Amino acid sequence: MGAITPIIYQTAIPVFADVDPLTYNVTAETIAPRITPRTRAIIVTHLFGNMCDMDPIMALAKKHNLPVIEDAAQAFSPDTRAVRPEPSTTSGAFSLPAEAST
Repeated sequence: MGAITPIIYQTAIPVFADVDPLTYNVTAETIAPRITPRTRAIIVTHLFGNMCDMDPIMALAKKHNLPVIEDAAQAFSPDTRAVRPEPSTTSGAFSLPAEAST
C-alpha cells in the first residue's frame, strides 16, 4: 500500500501488473500489457529480498519513454550485480523499520 498512497493522493489511478510466481516481483512481461497511453510511470517493488530483473524493465520503460520508480524498502541489496548496464531508475526509496535503526 505504501508505494501507491502518493499516487492516490494525487487523484491518479494505480494500475497493477501481475507478479512472477517464483519471485513475487513484477517483470517486464507482466508490466507490458498494462501500459496504455495514459501510463505516466512504472513503479516496481522489490519484495522479500528478491530484486526485480531491472534490465528488461528499464528497456520497456525506455521504449515507452516512462520514468521508473523503485520501492526498495524490502531489498536486501540495491542490485544483484556490481554495475547495471542501463542507466539507473528515475527515483528510488529505501527504508528501515524504526525499531531496527535505533
